[in-house]
Amino acid sequence: DNSGNYLSLVKPTPTGWTVQSISTKEERNLDLLRDMVDMRFIGSLESEEEEGINVVDTNKEQTFVEFGAYNKKVFFTAVSNYHEEQVYVVNIPRSKHREPACVTAKQKELRDYDNFEVFEVVDMPDSDNIISTEWVLVEKEKMDGTKVVKARLCIRGDQEKALFNIPRDSPTVNKISVKLLVTLAVSQGWDIRSCDVERAFLQSDPIEREVFVRPPVEMNLPRDKVLQLKKTAYGLVDASRAFFLRQAKELKNIGFHPLSMDPAMFIHKPKGEQMMDGGAAVHVDDTMTAGKKQVLDRAQQKLEENLKYGSVDTLPFRFLGSNYRRLHNGEIMIDQKHYVDALEIPDMPELSKLVKQQVLPEKLQSVFRSLASKLNVLASTVRPDYTYAAKYLTTRY
Repeated sequence: DNSGNYLSLVKPTPTGWTVQSISTKEERNLDLLRDMVDMRFIGSLESEEEEGINVVDTNKEQTFVEFGAYNKKVFFTAVSNYHEEQVYVVNIPRSKHREPACVTAKQKELRDYDNFEVFEVVDMPDSDNIISTEWVLVEKEKMDGTKVVKARLCIRGDQEKALFNIPRDSPTVNKISVKLLVTLAVSQGWDIRSCDVERAFLQSDPIEREVFVRPPVEMNLPRDKVLQLKKTAYGLVDASRAFFLRQAKELKNIGFHPLSMDPAMFIHKPKGEQMMDGGAAVHVDDTMTAGKKQVLDRAQQKLEENLKYGSVDTLPFRFLGSNYRRLHNGEIMIDQKHYVDALEIPDMPELSKLVKQQVLPEKLQSVFRSLASKLNVLASTVRPDYTYAAKYLTTRY
């Protein structure tokens, strides 16, 4: 610090770090922007002696630093504990698409297309705009450690002609609307639930234009046969919009109507009443509902008559990247602990030889922009106290 004391990092705080003076052992909090901006990492604290400290530098060599050799641009920190990153989803290369597990996954996907009546087999048309398909296969690891292969048949919507004529806007709920809905639910003692629609894009209304698709070889169709889509499917530019319109229609049919300021927030009012008794926040195939228990029960029952749902969860659950849980006093706690835990600390040794006035190399600029954006996410969701620091960092691009 400015008094010539060497400091060791103890733990992070909302705005910086708690540090300990190596000589006096006193702890205090430093602000990341105000107090630590001139400091840079040069090594980790190895041990202390009466006349100084031993530091392991970036080349993993031990250096003795005598007390009094002060430089305000230098601070020392204990060695960080790193953990090996875990990967839960892996893309499967085409060379393995004929393996038994992959073939089984493809067959299941084709059955889903058939069950939801997404296409019909027709004779080859005279059209010169017959688009192709693409298989995307991934291997996912479940929570119990077992692995499963999943397949997705995607339509090459980018090959359609006159794409600019196809409406594709699809509203998603505003984050402020979600917080207002949760706040109202807490004040009224309402139920809060989360649900998702299974194979959502295959449950849209009938498509209004002709789209012909070359069938994948796994269907074993004759060469003169193609698929004509009856619904929008994964890969078409308007697939998300088509499902939103279908879901909005079903919600309106049971008395949930969109707000004029947020078309993806639907509210339900009893006949003749001004106060709502339920709401639904829609984000593609994920929906959060809040309201009186009988209102939500009746709405869910009606919706399941026309849409197939994958799950309907009560608190606690995760919605749009945030974790929701009810506390003992009835309040709702919202956090993003899983998101914070997944943040990676930059490789500090790469910064050790730089001074404040230097421009970061391209690789580190990318890391910096990524971290600044992630902090912005936290500031706009669960940590408003980060807002100033996050906005300041975005001005340093």
